[in-house]
Amino acid sequence: MSNLTGYYDPRDTVSFKVKMSNSDPSTAFENLTGEIYAFASSLTHRTQYKLLGSQPFQVSLPVRGNYDFVSKEMAIYTDTAAGAGDSGSIYHGFKFEGWLLRIVDSAGQVVARKASSPVLLKLADKAPALSVGEPFDRSAPGAGPGK
Repeated sequence: MSNLTGYYDPRDTVSFKVKMSNSDPSTAFENLTGEIYAFASSLTHRTQYKLLGSQPFQVSLPVRGNYDFVSKEMAIYTDTAAGAGDSGSIYHGFKFEGWLLRIVDSAGQVVARKASSPVLLKLADKAPALSVGEPFDRSAPGAGPGK
């Protein structure tokens, strides 16, 4: 994560390095798609989250092989949810919360998932339907935008 000028500067970004290894001596894993998601949580509403960004990538793991991927940079700034005239106080808006990684096979089935927290892991099935920047309530059924 880069921080150029201070606490949650609008230019702050995060990128992710994904490392996978295949210890199986006879099976290669081909034609997989990885999906990395970055999330932010509201500073004022515990269950409000936003998708900051996502990036799909192709994965092939040869027998006893390794795979490395570095995602694009994603902005992690907090927006000011307090409205016009707000000075940009850090007590409003959203802050970087963590990441979610999904690995999907060619049939569209999730074969692996991992997250920086159990809360984000619960969003694994819903993440592809989320829109970047749209707030959602993680505790609502469906946990989609506007819910």
